[in-house]
Amino acid sequence: MAKPVLLLDVDGVLNPFPDRPAGYTEHHFFPGDTEPVLLADFHRAWLHELAEVYELVWASAWGDAANRLL
Repeated sequence: MAKPVLLLDVDGVLNPFPDRPAGYTEHHFFPGDTEPVLLADFHRAWLHELAEVYELVWASAWGDAANRLL
């Protein structure tokens, strides 16, 4: 049986722009973009837990870059 699909966005969900909470690291993934992407180490474990139950699909303007960068 197939897993249910979970659509995930990056900005505002994983990247809390414009907030800068403690524990988040700045990344500059996109040349020419002056705003950094903020990610936290706990996202890795969280995404792996979700992937055990759901088929994760990026619902983001990041497109295929989300798979490569995240």
